[in-house]
Amino acid sequence: MLRAATLSLAFTLFASLAWSAPAIQNVTPRGLQIGGVTRITITGTDLAPEPKLILPAGGTATLVGEAKPNRLEFDVTLPADAAPGIHTLRIASDGGISSAVKVGVDDLPQVALADQIEQLPIAMTGNLAGAQLLTTMLTGKQGQRLVVDVEAQRLGGKLRPVIRLLDDRGSQVAFSPQHESIGDDARLDFVLPHDGQYVIQLQDALYKGANPGYFRMKIGDLQYADLAYPLGVARESSVEVEPVLSSLGEAKLTSGAMTSFAPITAAKIAAPHFTGDAPRLLVSQSAEFLEQRQKPGERIETPPAPVSINGRFSGEKERDEYVVPVEPGKKYRVEVLAQRLGAPTDGVLEVHKSQGGGLGSSDDQAATADPGLTVDAPADADKLLIVLRDLQGRYGPEFVYRIEVTPLSVGDFTLTADTNLWNVPAGGVLTIPVNVQRRGYGGPIELSWDGEASGFTLTGATIPAGATSTLLSVASAAPGQFAVTRLIGKAKIGSTEVVKNVVVQPSEAGYVTAEQVEIGLGTLSKPKVGVALASAYSSDKLTLGDVITAPVQIVRGEGVKGPVRLKLLTTQIAPQKEVTDPNDKNKKIKVDDVERMLRLAADVIIPAEQSDAQVTIAVPQDLADRSWDLAIAAELLSEDQKNVLATATTTAQRFTLTSPIFLQLAGETTYRVSGKLVRSEGFKGAAKITLEGLPVGATAAEVEVPADKSDYVIEIKLPAGMTADALADVKLIAKAAKGGAEVASNQVVLPLRSSP
Repeated sequence: MLRAATLSLAFTLFASLAWSAPAIQNVTPRGLQIGGVTRITITGTDLAPEPKLILPAGGTATLVGEAKPNRLEFDVTLPADAAPGIHTLRIASDGGISSAVKVGVDDLPQVALADQIEQLPIAMTGNLAGAQLLTTMLTGKQGQRLVVDVEAQRLGGKLRPVIRLLDDRGSQVAFSPQHESIGDDARLDFVLPHDGQYVIQLQDALYKGANPGYFRMKIGDLQYADLAYPLGVARESSVEVEPVLSSLGEAKLTSGAMTSFAPITAAKIAAPHFTGDAPRLLVSQSAEFLEQRQKPGERIETPPAPVSINGRFSGEKERDEYVVPVEPGKKYRVEVLAQRLGAPTDGVLEVHKSQGGGLGSSDDQAATADPGLTVDAPADADKLLIVLRDLQGRYGPEFVYRIEVTPLSVGDFTLTADTNLWNVPAGGVLTIPVNVQRRGYGGPIELSWDGEASGFTLTGATIPAGATSTLLSVASAAPGQFAVTRLIGKAKIGSTEVVKNVVVQPSEAGYVTAEQVEIGLGTLSKPKVGVALASAYSSDKLTLGDVITAPVQIVRGEGVKGPVRLKLLTTQIAPQKEVTDPNDKNKKIKVDDVERMLRLAADVIIPAEQSDAQVTIAVPQDLADRSWDLAIAAELLSEDQKNVLATATTTAQRFTLTSPIFLQLAGETTYRVSGKLVRSEGFKGAAKITLEGLPVGATAAEVEVPADKSDYVIEIKLPAGMTADALADVKLIAKAAKGGAEVASNQVVLPLRSSP
């Protein structure tokens, strides 16, 4: 039997609906100074009490003044060796943890946008909306190098920045549109032609700046590196990389060895006055290969697939050719990453048999200008020839690319979750679904933290063989716990351990970003509603076509009132059925087939003055024969029951089927009822036996009992799908003629009962 969770351990609050979880609306300034102290103001909701600012590694924060629910001030200190780039901030409090906001980190003084720039270099924070044209002025000297870098979309804002530099005569001397290499932000790098006053103008590219329109404009003799070559690095390897689209010249950078399973790392930057994000490197768990071509046109053999090839075009109209060992007769995916990583390369891809014979080609794909295709390695080919060229024959240090060759015949899987903000009630649990999409692998997958999360434990961390999801319950032992970490899934596929990050909001970028895998874990000290099983489910087994029951108790927070609606959470994907479109009788649409779903047998709404109820879970007749996770969700409603104010769930529990078979009747069912007609002394007339209250669809022929007979038999026919329960209100009655009038007997309830 399953154990019932105690009341204190069985309530949870979904972070997406939590009233008290902190939410950051704005941070001013949008940057932090390395080796200095920056006073920042954070506005939002539910920021207090007991707020803690979660900073980049090595940073410390001191609260200034009183912590208010809608406004906080901190003095933030970053060490001199802090890594420059774009990092994230979060607030953790008694109400949980907030979503992340991005801020720039560099060694520049942080100020608000001003009309006149008094010192260089400088980082200025501002806001631009609509058709505004913002300006600032500086005094420059001939030959002075000036970089103006605007971070907006890189920080999560919606401004599409355009920069103009005007001299003291009002003439435009430099201009920067949006650049794909810096996330559609703007940056100009210019040498001033003469002494004098210069005006920097900033506007939205379409004169329609949307909210939020915050930005950082950094000005001075700044350094930057948008890409690094190679574009990727193998896990647990440290490599030397070359900055690309950079002002760093021939400087070399290094990447730290990744011991975790983070999908992205960054090259280490030591240059002063560095602006923008540090160049990212994709982290792979397979072979990384770096092009080292002795002469143009030379074919290079790589390690066997899976392999990632890092290369660049060094000559006009260059065709780079790679021979990749593969398994004959297997399917492979060949994917190019270039423009999606910020490189200008517009690749054209060809795949051939190494001994000749084309297998396919690709230019652009649906969502990107990067090519990619799936090919079948012929049965007589143990090597593929992969050819890549730039569409326009361009070349140069910035024309880098990455080719990923992945075998599709090898088992694999991907893991996803709906949110990466997980606020857990103190001493309780948060139950959320983690979904798996399988490719050629049907075995179990083990979930675990990849990073520090010691205050949070997992239940339901095994995704069973064949399952498409699990209901994962996260527990927090005590208030004050918070962490930023990743969740990974591990499986042994053949002789290889495959490790995948749980990803939130999968994109078509072609790679997984840090934002998609970072999970904010917080603790709710005072959840608004909780739900618990008062005792165990009636069974830990599911019987096809049957029901299971459990008593449920609700806990409302202090001062909280309102009705609570119960729902069922399951790992079942809702089956579909086709019905007539109610808006067009000539069309068919697909809807959830409720009768084939694990579901509550009846809607349950617990009134505001009550705290307990019993749930009955209906099991469909054709449920697949594997394990299923179930949890009860409780929705705190407004008084008019139109809005959901907060949501809680019980800890998920796993059930299995008692049997994979279910017996049911098909076609028409006939019930035969026999009896005796008793006449009073002196009455010898005939009588007719009838049934009253028959449900629609059921039939029974009237039976006449002659004057000299007393025994009778009446037959009731039920249509397919109707059970004897439908006859509960049916009555048997006899009618006869006496003295010219019709008289009736007593009514007899039918002795029929159906069994489960």
